[in-house]
Amino acid sequence: MSLGLNFIPVPQLPLNTTIQSYFTDQWKDFKRRLNIQYFFLSQKHGKQRPSSLQQFRIRSTWEPDEEKDFTNPPYSPIVKGYLQSVKTNLLSSCSNITQTHSDTLTQYQNPRWLIPALRELRMNESIIVTQADKNMGIVVIDLQTYQTEGIRQLNSFTTYDSQPEPTYQNVTSTISPPLFQQKYSLLRMLLNKYGHLYKVTYRSNKELSDLAKYLLQLQKQHTNMIDIRKVSAKFYLLMKMHKNPVVGRPIVSTINSFTYHVSVYVDAELKPLLKLIPSYIESSQQLIYLLEHQSFPSDCYICCADIESLYPNIPIDKGIEYVTKAIRRLSFLLPGSSVPLRDDSHHVLFIVDLMTWVLKNNYFMFGNQWYHQLQGTAMGTPLAVPFACLFVCQLEHELFSQQRDGSYLAAPLFYKRYIDDIFYIARSTSEANKFFDCFRQIIPSIRCGSLTIDATTGIFLDIQVYKGSRFLQTGVFDFKTYQKEQNRYLYLAPNSFHRRNIFASFIISELNRYRLSCTDTNEFYTISSLFYQRLVARGYNPHYLNAVFASVSSRDKLLSDLSHRYRTQHASNSSFTTNTKSVPLLFKSLNTYETAQVKISKATRISLQIQAELSNNIVDSATTSILSTHPTTCHVNSATSYTIVGNARKTLYQR
Repeated sequence: MSLGLNFIPVPQLPLNTTIQSYFTDQWKDFKRRLNIQYFFLSQKHGKQRPSSLQQFRIRSTWEPDEEKDFTNPPYSPIVKGYLQSVKTNLLSSCSNITQTHSDTLTQYQNPRWLIPALRELRMNESIIVTQADKNMGIVVIDLQTYQTEGIRQLNSFTTYDSQPEPTYQNVTSTISPPLFQQKYSLLRMLLNKYGHLYKVTYRSNKELSDLAKYLLQLQKQHTNMIDIRKVSAKFYLLMKMHKNPVVGRPIVSTINSFTYHVSVYVDAELKPLLKLIPSYIESSQQLIYLLEHQSFPSDCYICCADIESLYPNIPIDKGIEYVTKAIRRLSFLLPGSSVPLRDDSHHVLFIVDLMTWVLKNNYFMFGNQWYHQLQGTAMGTPLAVPFACLFVCQLEHELFSQQRDGSYLAAPLFYKRYIDDIFYIARSTSEANKFFDCFRQIIPSIRCGSLTIDATTGIFLDIQVYKGSRFLQTGVFDFKTYQKEQNRYLYLAPNSFHRRNIFASFIISELNRYRLSCTDTNEFYTISSLFYQRLVARGYNPHYLNAVFASVSSRDKLLSDLSHRYRTQHASNSSFTTNTKSVPLLFKSLNTYETAQVKISKATRISLQIQAELSNNIVDSATTSILSTHPTTCHVNSATSYTIVGNARKTLYQR
């Protein structure tokens, strides 16, 4: 397990699948992708491009017919010839595979017992293999201890309500197909109320709208007793190894549960509002960017805090009230010529009603027991983050806009928040204490914990902000990277079967993060040296690391890139811009020891002959557009150690 949960043992294609048959199927998928793009480029009078709601459509299997759908102009023989050459090149490359699975195991130093050992762990029902909270490594915990901690949390009767297990004999169970049928009926009523249930058509028979099909796509499975357990939301724990005693962070995986697709849709509608929240930041890098451009008085105080158990502690009705107010305040700032959330009050009510439907119908399982969440939102449902952020946004608005003891709170020198983590610069300790006292008085269940008010330093996410030599001269804070003592530094092992460029990318990314978050060059050298030593201990070759470490950017360059990124982002938020970025043409392939030997990029390259024909303008514009850029190869990773062990184990599904 020291290899890490992201480690990929040397994979093979599925049993009874030859390399030729696999790439024939992938070529067919590539051909469909190309033909769909080609169709929308060439047939001006044909089907229209999907609208912005494309992501909320059930995935189509449609492919244009080369004879029937391509009429004006007809299907290009150049495109047809290109596709045939791609197929020929791929199958030819398949015949040149020489390295065996045994050879690859030796090359990657994967012992033959590795996968059988992982499968043996999967079959061991007395333990749970899960992740530590805060990305601190792997936790192996005995089943009884894990169950006891889960049940301890779920016995909070103000937050969760246990439900009887549905069986064919237990017809009175509250969790049953009729319950889900009732919930889906309510969802249909909401869609019909706001005109989203059916397509607008002159035909007598009614057809569900694309949005309705998307939101209702799992209805049959959820109203069928046989399938109900397979599509239930599932509760699990990430163990907080940095706490004493060790406790779990509750997560509810809602993927393919009956609220999932509605939650995805509401999440997409609300996310554009987050960047309009005055206190919102998306990362510690953004905090660095903001603080780099501001100076503070020498006697200011650095305050850091987190909101304790924010997600489950938000009262649902008060949360909906606050989020609705936040939507109405912020939606007027949304850019664009046609934005329903800004321009249509009925659409706001529609989104709020869908959000309410999700929040009040969070049913999930832990082992064989069903539960219903009575308060807050499940950490794990897609809309949880925008719901929590908008809720706290309104709480902050109430905090600063209302008088207390005959006066308003003083506007802070600086105040930013990443979801539930607060960074605040105060003029004095009395100002800071008054702020946090008032914060906890608005809603009793929402309290700040891990509070630090310090004259010289504070820790926020992965950085330490402090008054160093630069601050003493200019009033601009200094920074350095912060790492928890419990961090196990289980970096991706060098013998994992990832694409080779992944290793250099993650090392450079980590080095650049260190360089940006260390204003003192000596601090950067210290932490990068530790990083180097830890990578060597993980098995990385020092000569390889020397070459990669030389690629780190200067801090000035990183700040310049960050400044450009946020200026561009601000410009796009402030004005409506049409997205003209073309969709890349992808050739997808599973990354296995067989497929890694096939030269996919070479097989899919546009030939010099075709490039010459395109440059001479002797083909139509659609053909020129589709063949003007070489396709991108997308390598899909094979199963990680976590998948083989069974990441569903943490939900108490043993196999």
